[in-house]
Amino acid sequence: MKFKVFSSCFLVLTFNLVFGNDIFFSEYIEGSSYNKAIEIYNPTGSAVDLSHYVVKQANNGSGWGSYTPTGGVPTEDTRYVLPLSGTLNAGDVYVIYHTSAVTAISSVGDLGFAYNGTVNGGDGDNVVNFNGNDALGLFKDGVLIDVIGVPTENPGDNKGWAVAGTSNGTYDHTIVRKSSITQGNTDWTASAGTSANDSEWIVNSKDTFTNLGVHVSDTGPNVAPIANAGVDRVVDFGTLVTLDGSESNDPDGSIVSYAWTQVMGTTVTLSATDQAVVSFTTPDVIAELAFELVVTDDSSAIGKDTVNILVNPSPIIISEYVEGSSYNKYLEIYNGSDAPVSLSEAGYSLRLSSNGSNNFWAIM
Repeated sequence: MKFKVFSSCFLVLTFNLVFGNDIFFSEYIEGSSYNKAIEIYNPTGSAVDLSHYVVKQANNGSGWGSYTPTGGVPTEDTRYVLPLSGTLNAGDVYVIYHTSAVTAISSVGDLGFAYNGTVNGGDGDNVVNFNGNDALGLFKDGVLIDVIGVPTENPGDNKGWAVAGTSNGTYDHTIVRKSSITQGNTDWTASAGTSANDSEWIVNSKDTFTNLGVHVSDTGPNVAPIANAGVDRVVDFGTLVTLDGSESNDPDGSIVSYAWTQVMGTTVTLSATDQAVVSFTTPDVIAELAFELVVTDDSSAIGKDTVNILVNPSPIIISEYVEGSSYNKYLEIYNGSDAPVSLSEAGYSLRLSSNGSNNFWAIM
C-alpha cells in the first residue's frame, strides 16, 4: 500500500498516532493502609531522561507542592515535590510507591517513600502519601503535562473525585489508564469522564494490584507473557505432584504454548511437557527437584518461571540459617505442606550438637 504525504503537519500527526508525545500517569492505587502507588508510562518510542520531570502532590486542595498546616494557610513544602531521575525506556513503566505497601506493590516498585513528618524534610517524601482527595500532577520542565484530581479542590476526608461515573473513584480504588490513551491530559474533568465509555480510566476495586508494573498500550510494543509455575513445596516419597502453570498470563494478548522441563534433581517422568498442568510421581529418595516453565505468547515473546519440589518424608525443614556478628543469629523453620502442623504433637524437636561433639541436645 502506498501513502502520500501532503504536508509536514500530516507527517507529524501520523507519527503521534504511532507513539505518544510524552510520558503520562498510567495507574494510580489508593488502597487499604499503605497500599499506595503511582505508575508512569513511556509511550514515546524512545528512552526518556526523567531528570526533566517532577511529580507534585496538592495535599488536601492546597495547590501544587503544598500542604495546609492546622489553622494555617497553604504552604509550599518540598515533601510534596518529587524530582525524578534516571532513564525510562520505551514501553516501560516507572512505579513510585509507599515502602510499607504489600509485596505485590513493592516488588515491582522503582522508588519508595515512607511518610515524613518534618516540614521541608525531604524531596518528594510524601508524594505517595495520598488519600483520594490529594491531586497529583506530572510536570515537564515546569509545565504540567498530566493530572489526577484538582489541585485547589478538596473533596473531603475519606472521599475522592468521581472517575468513569464511579463516585469517589480516586479513593479506595485502583484506576488504570485505558490502552487507547497515548498521552497525558491536563483537563481532569475530561480525563475522568462521566461514564466507562468517555473516561480515559478503568476503575478497579480497592487493593487491585494485578496490572501494576506493566502498562498495556494499543500503540506500544508487545508485552512479554508472565510465567507462573506455582509455589515451592515439600512432599513425601511416592506422591503424585501436580505442576500448575495455568496462572500464567499475557497482559496484552494470549499464551499459545507451554513447555515444562526438569532442570534439577533425580529424573522423574512428567505426564506431559506441553500442557499448562502436568504431573509426576516423586522418587522414593530424598531429592531436590526443579522444573522450569516457559510460556510463549501470540507475538512469539516468552516468559520463564521455576518451581522447586523438595522430596522429604517430613514437611518441616530448616529453611534458613544465619550466623552473623554478635547475637545476630537465628534459624527459620518452614512448613512445606498445605496444612498446619502441630510441632509438639507430631514429635518435632530442635537439637544442637556443640563443637562437633556428635551429641544432640534438645533446645526446643
